Amino acid sequence: GIMKPLLNRKLLGTWAPVLYRGGVVASLVDSPKPKPLSCTITMTKHLVIPAMLNVQRAGERRTKTNGYGTTDAHLEPGEEINLKLTGPGGVAESSIGALRENERLHVPWQSNAGRLLSNGAPLPGHGMPLGRISLLNDYLIVQRDTGGAIREVWLRCDNEPQFVARSDLYSEPSHDGRLYRRARHARPRGK
Repeated sequence: GIMKPLLNRKLLGTWAPVLYRGGVVASLVDSPKPKPLSCTITMTKHLVIPAMLNVQRAGERRTKTNGYGTTDAHLEPGEEINLKLTGPGGVAESSIGALRENERLHVPWQSNAGRLLSNGAPLPGHGMPLGRISLLNDYLIVQRDTGGAIREVWLRCDNEPQFVARSDLYSEPSHDGRLYRRARHARPRGK
């Protein structure tokens, strides 16, 4: 797992809540067109969500470049992070300093547009829980409560997916024996 998830670059981006405060808040629907607040899962399925969370640096984007390309740099302890929750009824925002510790904390909203959620309800708790992240990768954030129970699950919802035909993929064994899928026309590594 990631040792310091609240400093990790993978935290940055746009996230859709699937499980929030222990309750399922998203639903998968068949629809050829995206709904106003949804993430595209496949060409015909969308995840309808009550709100969308954007996590970004307060300042300019910092990047690093390596053999795989250019990505966001990891956060520094204390670096300001902006949180923006957008729902059909408005926007709520807050800022926190990036933390080394992975403790569960309550982030109060510094600005709240009142009734944020699609059902007209105010945002629960006038803030959001953050921390105690047990899984953070390119696609998911899983947060647990102090007792270890899963409380929040967030799905990355940054961009529309790029669809690749199965016929354009092939498998190539890596140095450790696992298979990686790569576009057929991609240049092999190291060449």
